[in-house]
Amino acid sequence: YDPTAGFVDPDAETSTSTAAPTASPTAAPETSTAAPEGALTKIVVSGSLKMSVEDPAAFCADDRVLEGLKKALARASKQDASTVEVACEVVAARRLQMRRLAGAVAVKYDITIPGALRRPAR
Repeated sequence: YDPTAGFVDPDAETSTSTAAPTASPTAAPETSTAAPEGALTKIVVSGSLKMSVEDPAAFCADDRVLEGLKKALARASKQDASTVEVACEVVAARRLQMRRLAGAVAVKYDITIPGALRRPAR
């Protein structure tokens, strides 16, 4: 290493250097995947609920029931029903109870809230 390499003497009439200039390392630009504060972004709220029903298989197969669940979740979240997705599955074995089939279902849901404002982290 020559600390005078590339140095030009201001008192000399001419000076040449045989050392090639070296590039200074530069830091890579910082990137962030988070939306900036105040930017519009979508938020997905997911959850599930269990319900006891007389006939779990029929309950989950009924499109009117699923549409009713979507509308209820949309109303509760103050969102349009088109932003709600629901899935229903039987979670408990059927059993004979007073001559009727009974059991439980799990309803899983996602509510997409479009255009929510991102607030600063606290």
